[in-house]
Amino acid sequence: MDGIARWDDCRIVVFDIDGTLYDLAPMRLHMAAMVGWQAIATLDPKLFRLISTLRRRREELAEKETADFEAVLVADVAASMGRSEAAIRIALSDWFDRRPLPYLKRYRVPGAQELFLALRQRGIQIGVLSDHRAVDKLTALGLSADLVLSAVDPEIGVQKPHAKGLLTLLDRAGRHPAEAIMIGDRLDRDGAIARRAGTGLLLRGTGPDANFQRFTDPIFHPVLEATPGAL
Repeated sequence: MDGIARWDDCRIVVFDIDGTLYDLAPMRLHMAAMVGWQAIATLDPKLFRLISTLRRRREELAEKETADFEAVLVADVAASMGRSEAAIRIALSDWFDRRPLPYLKRYRVPGAQELFLALRQRGIQIGVLSDHRAVDKLTALGLSADLVLSAVDPEIGVQKPHAKGLLTLLDRAGRHPAEAIMIGDRLDRDGAIARRAGTGLLLRGTGPDANFQRFTDPIFHPVLEATPGAL
């Protein structure tokens, strides 16, 4: 998809969060260090295994497009780790939702705040669609959106690349897929969901399929430099 050519038609931009609005690699290194300290402090050598098992199993359920995936995730990891489902839910909330929050803003991708402001000034709606709980992460990043959905919401219940989340968000926004651009960092997830839903796509990264690394890159200049109403 030619991102610049599609800005004229764009009425809503839908952002992924992890790896898109903040740099995922340094954040994971930061969290790995925290897991290490916690494992030492609590004498729990299996904590690393627990976190990696949760992440790996979640990826597998996304690939299978499993419905009500979080309940399946908790049950599967509880069984494999020999822990209660309640303990797994606490760990999932703690390490994937709560503990990263204070550190997200330091890894925010340059230009994110300016792009959000420019989109609003031009009357383009902002949506957020994440496989993880999104509202608190967005607040921690110092950003806000018109619509926020995540795969864990009861009305969604399935991760990307299933198109349900994106189609639901666009329906709530009152927008046709041809008016939307999905911005993410994974071709197999964000790229696939954009293709299935029929939206435009911009990918963040350094690989051959990537369109940009920062929100200050040339692909966004038509939005950042245009006068309101000129797109």
